[in-house]
Amino acid sequence: WGGYAYSKKDPEGVDARTEFTHRLSSVEVAIHNQDDREHDIFDSDDYFQFHGGMIATIKALSGKDVKGYFGDSSNPSAPKVRDIKEESLRVYRTRVVNPKWLESIKQHGYKGASEMAATVDYLFGFDATAGVMK
Repeated sequence: WGGYAYSKKDPEGVDARTEFTHRLSSVEVAIHNQDDREHDIFDSDDYFQFHGGMIATIKALSGKDVKGYFGDSSNPSAPKVRDIKEESLRVYRTRVVNPKWLESIKQHGYKGASEMAATVDYLFGFDATAGVMK
């Protein structure tokens, strides 16, 4: 579905994979902006599938490293932009290995264990697609 172009004339979409591939091969920066702090990049596979996947696709098509950034506009008066590796390490430190989070998630029994396992899966997925961990 990502290789189709939609317009008023063609609301069902037309195959534009060649054009899409051409455009992606010239991209130098991939940024994802988030306007809330309710979730972080290791809370869901959506983040690595879309942002990480975009970084991996651009790299595969262009043969060049892509700059990845994370925009945080949760506070509109003080937006921040971080390198995707910096954001990954920030989330890793503040949640994934945070003793308070680990202790609190343990209180949820098997559901907490499931949440911990999912977080590790998402971390590995993001690293596989965007090379975010050192």
